[in-house]
Amino acid sequence: MAPKRAQQHLFSRRTFLKTVGIATGALAAAPLFEATPTAAASRAVKAAPSVIKSDKPLASVGLVLPPGSAAAAFQAGWQLYGSANSVQLVPMALEGRAPSQLDALLRKPTWDVLVAVSSRTSVLSQAASLAQSQRCCLITNMDGVVLRTGEAHPQIIDNTLPVWQAAWASGYWAAQHGGRRALLVQSAYEAGYDGPYAFGCGFAAGGGQVVATVTTHTPGQPEDGRAFSDALRTQQPDVVYASYSRAAADFASWWQAQRWDKAPLLIGSAGLLDAALNSAIALPDFFTGLAWSPLATSRSDQAFMRAYTDAYGHAPAPWALLGYATAGRIHSAAKLLGGDWSRQTTQQALAQAQTPLVRLGSTDQALSVGLHRYRLGKTGPQLTIEESITVAPGGDSQIVALTQQPRTGWLDLYGSDAF
Repeated sequence: MAPKRAQQHLFSRRTFLKTVGIATGALAAAPLFEATPTAAASRAVKAAPSVIKSDKPLASVGLVLPPGSAAAAFQAGWQLYGSANSVQLVPMALEGRAPSQLDALLRKPTWDVLVAVSSRTSVLSQAASLAQSQRCCLITNMDGVVLRTGEAHPQIIDNTLPVWQAAWASGYWAAQHGGRRALLVQSAYEAGYDGPYAFGCGFAAGGGQVVATVTTHTPGQPEDGRAFSDALRTQQPDVVYASYSRAAADFASWWQAQRWDKAPLLIGSAGLLDAALNSAIALPDFFTGLAWSPLATSRSDQAFMRAYTDAYGHAPAPWALLGYATAGRIHSAAKLLGGDWSRQTTQQALAQAQTPLVRLGSTDQALSVGLHRYRLGKTGPQLTIEESITVAPGGDSQIVALTQQPRTGWLDLYGSDAF
């Protein structure tokens, strides 16, 4: 069944800034998906509102964080939830490479629940220690990984933003609006995630075909963009899907260097949109599907964005949303458990717990995705919602087949020393 379409939502830069309650330039202060340290992100944690303490914390949380602004934004959202809801969730936070952090926390499980801002691969590498701890772990990220059947674990609960589902929607929409032939270009750092593959599945569902895939930025190899240019020339695609984050500036320079008679429709990953919004790169119009939008207009979304902006002075990044929603999920589970984390129903409570603002975790249910249009105007980046569609990518036969396959040949470069 074809995805349902919602009414088009258009926002000028002026309307966008008014909607999220920020001043010009605030987008640059809060990267959407950037994973490198920034002064603004560090200030956000230092300026966090104090948590209103109760006599007894509702939960003691083992919190595994990556280094950089992602961790800072996550903690800012986490602390905001505690302040706004008068709850005390005590985090025992460690920063660094995930395997060593997990090992350190699992050796002394004095916490009630573990939140790992990490890959499933890293957590599964500590499965034996997790089983011995008799605690549950919320895998918390936005890396766009489809859950395989063999990766299920009774103590591990998905707590992820639906990134690959949004990529699927981008592919379906692109086939309807851009043409039937797509070129997929990605850096080696994104190649192991399932977002690019999901885009191809959605593109096929919309009647298109990915005619070639180019992977760039393999560590240790020189990169000049020639493979991308050659593929453009030989394949003549109608659509280009670009999955970049760390190497977004390189892709932008390659794109700008092309001599177009008619440029293909450009669809970008969330990482590419992040780089563009933060003025790190210069690109013409392109589109990105997002399951949660900084332009969201619901009452609860607006309340969250106003509270965050008042507390930190800039709009919330998705990592901040994830921190806020994760704290809300643990709060909800604590109420279901009556504050007793020793009960055998802990896993069930975490799975059933409600999350504020956004649905987290793998799901086969229908999902609303906004196709965001990026423009670089005279006054800076402009973002609009071109169209909203409702999709259920979990039912795609290719995605279903993927869930039955073991994960092979994947190097998690973001979590390795190569990064």
